[in-house]
Amino acid sequence: MISVERVVEYVGIPQEELQGSESPDRSWPTEGKIEFEHVTLRYKADLPPALNEISFHIESGMQVGIIGRTGAGKSSILNALFRLTPICNGRILVDGFDVAKVAVRDLRGHFAVVPQSPFLFDGSLR
Repeated sequence: MISVERVVEYVGIPQEELQGSESPDRSWPTEGKIEFEHVTLRYKADLPPALNEISFHIESGMQVGIIGRTGAGKSSILNALFRLTPICNGRILVDGFDVAKVAVRDLRGHFAVVPQSPFLFDGSLR
């Protein structure tokens, strides 16, 4: 019965907006400049913000590490950048394009993340 409840829960999740009003070139992002401008993100309306009015700029070619305590917002920054969780306020720009206006497929197809603990497969590849 629990599995049926879980399916009903997933059916009730609203579908994310897949389309975008801006279409960057296939080579986008060419420079890799990332700007967060007064970004606020909440996972639920009744919870405090995971990110509260954060602003920062990462210039092209910079190598950046994001560190902090548990719950400080490290994963929330990536969730916002990849549009896994919608932001409440502010905007995120990559090479001048607002990621909220770029199609999800284009956005997620042009970025990669190197996790702190990479997953390695057990066994051999053929």
